Amino acid sequence: YRDRASGVVAAAFLLIYGSISWGQLSFARYALPLLPLMAVLAAGGIGFVQHRGGQIALMAVLTAGPLYGSVRTAQLVAREDVRLEARRWIEGQTIDFLSAVKPKRPFYIYAVQTGNRFLEHGSWELVNEWRCAYVLLHRHPLSYSQIDTAFAAALAKRGQRVGIWRPEGLSEAEPLYDSADAYYLPLADFGPLQQPGPEIEIWRLDEHPENEQAAQQGAREIFAHAYLAWAGTEHHKGQDADARRFLQKALDMAAADPLIYNEIGIEYRKLKDYQAALMAWDKGLKLAPNSVSILYNYALTHQVNLDNPAAAIPHWHRAIASGEVSVDAYAHLANAYMLSNRRSEAVHWLGQVLEKYPNSPHAQKIREQVQAQEGRP
Repeated sequence: YRDRASGVVAAAFLLIYGSISWGQLSFARYALPLLPLMAVLAAGGIGFVQHRGGQIALMAVLTAGPLYGSVRTAQLVAREDVRLEARRWIEGQTIDFLSAVKPKRPFYIYAVQTGNRFLEHGSWELVNEWRCAYVLLHRHPLSYSQIDTAFAAALAKRGQRVGIWRPEGLSEAEPLYDSADAYYLPLADFGPLQQPGPEIEIWRLDEHPENEQAAQQGAREIFAHAYLAWAGTEHHKGQDADARRFLQKALDMAAADPLIYNEIGIEYRKLKDYQAALMAWDKGLKLAPNSVSILYNYALTHQVNLDNPAAAIPHWHRAIASGEVSVDAYAHLANAYMLSNRRSEAVHWLGQVLEKYPNSPHAQKIREQVQAQEGRP
């Protein structure tokens, strides 16, 4: 029985190891499921030692390394990553200044290059093409954070460093990392390292003139957009609690762009948090009372999601009066009147649909609705 149980564990180990090795790309963390099986096999090996003292000595030898690695990894994970420190500096210490200055261009523009051709090691071609005012560097023994030495040398002559964050102990340590993985937690040889993450520098470049064609955009709008994008990503991953947290951060930025509140409301609507969506749109309407997109979404949510067509009617009217010219808006307004048992108004707006959009794919169906309503006593 004991041999059979050992065989099952050994077979499971080999099968999992084989499935990991079979892939074209394998990270060290993929081996984590093997650890419990390795512990069982190691315990079985210790059991073959007859002497009690020998068993204790062998167990101490086998567990010392993994125990040390576990403790050091826990210590590093418990410390804040330097990337979070850098982000907090950007958000907290500069946002009020940036909001007050309000330059005529966005604070940053970002581009994703296929294969990270420019973004991996640094490129003046990218800096000049996008007329970057700031350059952010991150250095680390991992290949994902390597900086071209010529680029760094030129940056020191053309720019001014305004911020730097270094992981405590990284310069004195020579940890062993999984070179294929972009995690900044070592596998072994921790040494004096006390903090995860790469070394980060922020450099300011003053050589590019202001872009007068760029949209007016302040720091609060930039951060609100960033949190909004983050919320969308978290919702896509199914992390709705995190999505709501980032949407609240976007609201807390108190941005002056009403379209940001429109997008925040749309994200809340996706989360089925309709009251939060309406509150976001209310903030947008205070800034732009005639925003067609906000009024459209406000009315649609009342009518479709909250089953309150009567509340949607005034917002459909405001949207149309503000310039909404889509067939859907007129059709929704007519349907809202119909659902509110206001038949004459419904017929009038169905007629407006036919008058303004006679070639609509739904025109024939709408004509039948009008005829049916007019034929009623």
